[in-house]
Amino acid sequence: MPRFIILLLALMLFTFSGASSAQNYDSFRFVGEVASLSGGAVTSIELSESETSARVSYLNIAGLSTVYDVHLTPSEVIRDAVPVFMPDSDFGAAAGGIDESSLQLDDLQFFTGRLLDPENTEAVLPPHWFRMTLHNGAWSGVFRISDRIYAIDRVQDSPVIDVRSTPSSNTSIQPTTQIKLTALIDENYILNANTPGHVLALESMHVMDGLLSDSLGITFKLEQLIYKRASELTIADNGLDFFAGARNWLNSNAQAHGINDNLATFIFRGGNTESSATTSYGNNNFVLQGNTPHYQFQTSHFFGKLLGLPNESGTLQDLAPDQSIAAAHWSDQQRAYLDNNPMPAQLTQILSYDAPEIAVTEPEQFEPIPDYILESESEEISNTISLQDDDTETALATGGSGGGGMFGLHLLFLLFTTIAYRKSAKLVY
Repeated sequence: MPRFIILLLALMLFTFSGASSAQNYDSFRFVGEVASLSGGAVTSIELSESETSARVSYLNIAGLSTVYDVHLTPSEVIRDAVPVFMPDSDFGAAAGGIDESSLQLDDLQFFTGRLLDPENTEAVLPPHWFRMTLHNGAWSGVFRISDRIYAIDRVQDSPVIDVRSTPSSNTSIQPTTQIKLTALIDENYILNANTPGHVLALESMHVMDGLLSDSLGITFKLEQLIYKRASELTIADNGLDFFAGARNWLNSNAQAHGINDNLATFIFRGGNTESSATTSYGNNNFVLQGNTPHYQFQTSHFFGKLLGLPNESGTLQDLAPDQSIAAAHWSDQQRAYLDNNPMPAQLTQILSYDAPEIAVTEPEQFEPIPDYILESESEEISNTISLQDDDTETALATGGSGGGGMFGLHLLFLLFTTIAYRKSAKLVY
């Protein structure tokens, strides 16, 4: 076979394999009302499976298209080193067992991201945030650009991105308050999904952080991930009361796990769990959530209930049973409610973005030396040099040009010479 044909085939193979190693989306589906949308729109996004990078094609409100790079960095919300408390060896034994290695976070990564304009580093960027998940080479997650929120759903095997509106006016996306949370997952939740349930649970919490940071100025750190058998979260007298079982476990184990300084514990249980939440703070402050088709946003909805945010149409708290969430945000009125009913101070940490002040010592200002002093100094220096000259006549001539200073020296020299001569004369006679 001719060499150029071999090279051509190799190039074609590389091209097709490169194309298949990326997730490309250019189809979008609006969820809920879109009449209030006034910003630009994403027309396509490409996510690389082998690299933590992405490219977004964005059509702004003026009709101009820009291709942004998305710089993805490991998330500080759900860190790689988050403590994981593994279950007992018979975890999920009734369902054939679960591979414990899959429960670790080694092959599960979470990223935040920011837009970069490769052609203009000084360009004004649209408001944005990213909360992305990478698992088994596949991406999912939620991101905001301008006044739209885009969701890549891991459960729905569809090359279509769901788009929701957000009237948020927040452009800095810098939360002011940080809290600690714990996640607890039973084996039924993990097994009751095509995708491992812990991936969905943690992704839903990660997405919640983006929404909290945007709308309510809150961020969190996942303090720990705990796996427990369903039997340990169940009360023997009433195995169907999942709420009472979760509360009972927390009352007995919160202190041992160091959960007392956490604002809340998210308990993900499979089976016929009815999602609910309690608004009491302390050891019993938890969210109980079952499997849901809208996993990315319903965790945020239940956390809003935990905070006591009032129901308001067109927000995350406006959720009827078996309906999708139409608007992925909380309103200014709901944020005002939280400001008037703040979370317990002992369970929160105030964040500051002020740069440290560095004392700057100004250099000491010196007064300039007057010109007449500089001139006189220059003259004296020249006179001194003249006295050292070997040529006496030249020295006298030069010294005379300096004024009365050299003349006085000559008089003193003659005086001492005369006195010495007279003394020597007396000694002779």
